[in-house]
Amino acid sequence: MISVLIALLSCNMAAAVVVDRELSPKLTSFESSCFYEAEPAGESGGAKGRSYRGLVSSTVSGRTCQKWTSDHPWKDAAALSATADKDGNDGTMAWGNGLGNHNYCRNPDSSMATPWCYTMDPQSAHKKEACEIKACPKTKRDFKKEAKTLTTKIDATDCKCAAQLYGSTATTANTAVKFLQQEALTGRTSDGRPCACKAALVEQDPCAGCTTGLAQAYQTCAMKHGNPCAETNAAGIVGSGPGQKKDIGCCMKKEKHDRCLKCSSMDCAHNTCNVNKKYYKTYAMSEKFDDKKAMKKAGWGK
Repeated sequence: MISVLIALLSCNMAAAVVVDRELSPKLTSFESSCFYEAEPAGESGGAKGRSYRGLVSSTVSGRTCQKWTSDHPWKDAAALSATADKDGNDGTMAWGNGLGNHNYCRNPDSSMATPWCYTMDPQSAHKKEACEIKACPKTKRDFKKEAKTLTTKIDATDCKCAAQLYGSTATTANTAVKFLQQEALTGRTSDGRPCACKAALVEQDPCAGCTTGLAQAYQTCAMKHGNPCAETNAAGIVGSGPGQKKDIGCCMKKEKHDRCLKCSSMDCAHNTCNVNKKYYKTYAMSEKFDDKKAMKKAGWGK
């Protein structure tokens, strides 16, 4: 009878472990992070994952970690004192032990090769377990080297190679950006041959988008906010000092509107620019207004 009870207890405890594993929060790679086996340059006291500050809170067996400030079921956790991390003025870092009012995996005493924790399992065999956390790469990524390697996989042989290598050169309607092609930006084809980008200059037309729709949108903003670019303080009062713009979206429309007004007055002889000369003049009166005729029509003088 006793052996049956022991067997049942063992099964229940094993099931509890499985349940714990299933209930463990699903963390992203960012939240779980990784731990450094050795200290990176400029750091001290962080080897063997002592510098780990991720959010993993369960062990390799799926057991839930005990809070470091709690004394149940293990008093050893609360007996450990927290030490703070210290940032040096010279960019160095002296790591503390990362303890606090949480149950995240840590390695406060460097007693294991990886971050660990005291578990909520009252059995002494599972009092302290390592956590399932990946080790960080021993060397940091060399982005310049990766970019150079990437250039050998570009098949473009015209100006599009610039966009493929460095992202689109297109800009917003409010900006005018010149993209000067340099030797450092030259790509390579998949067989290793140089791929010179033919377009030496890419420029966004600053006078594009001067439409009736923009004029109407600006008028709506002006009626609602006055000058939407005026900066307000914490009390919402417009002042002379720096603050928060009344409405950022409307401010952008106002800036575009102001630019379009300048564009409409530009001298564009010989097709030197492409502007909307009628911007903000769509509703100008086509004939002279006759006050006397209008008054007579309205019944005045009868």
